[in-house]
Amino acid sequence: MATTVLVVLALAAWAMIGFHADRLSPLPRTGNPMPALRALATGLALETELSLVTAALTRRDTSGEVLVEAVYNTPELFAALSRRDAVQQRGNDAEAESLSEIYRRDHETVRYLIFTLILESNGPDLTGYQLQTMSRLRMSSGREMSAESWVEVPSLMTDRHRIGWLHFPRVTADGQALLTEDDGWLELVLSAPDGGEHTLRWELPIVYPTIPTTRERE
Repeated sequence: MATTVLVVLALAAWAMIGFHADRLSPLPRTGNPMPALRALATGLALETELSLVTAALTRRDTSGEVLVEAVYNTPELFAALSRRDAVQQRGNDAEAESLSEIYRRDHETVRYLIFTLILESNGPDLTGYQLQTMSRLRMSSGREMSAESWVEVPSLMTDRHRIGWLHFPRVTADGQALLTEDDGWLELVLSAPDGGEHTLRWELPIVYPTIPTTRERE
């Protein structure tokens, strides 16, 4: 449960947009309640969509004293996040597409493969973990890449919890694409201080849940 809460908090920080319940229209005391009901149903459906997409992109390693969880931040994740945020701001499909482009631009998804990383410790103090140098991305082709940066969420950091984003360049030093359509999987490998490793694998292509479009929901 704690890990799920951290994932939700990470997505909220990532988008930089908070959810306020008072933005949802209350049901009218008089007149036709259906528009408000449809808006509420759409909002709930988009929350479900975001949860399902996030689940499809999440991998965990619960071995050892440190639980490791990572979310692969794909364009589909940003699109689902954008649709949810647009509805919460009383926006439409066009605004959702605009938000998606803003998120991708601000987080430079064209340049980087990005992973939300969450560590939860049942023992060791996590404050000394140098997550940028401890992390690397490995492809089925054999190509590997070290993380270029680690962006922490300071307000969520304790000696038992770490959460932030790892950025891996999409292009190798010799100008080749790190991830190609021929790759059957990718792995995020996190070296542990005791010499062990945490390995999280995503089979490719990612299989996303089938979710109705906005118009189909209506």
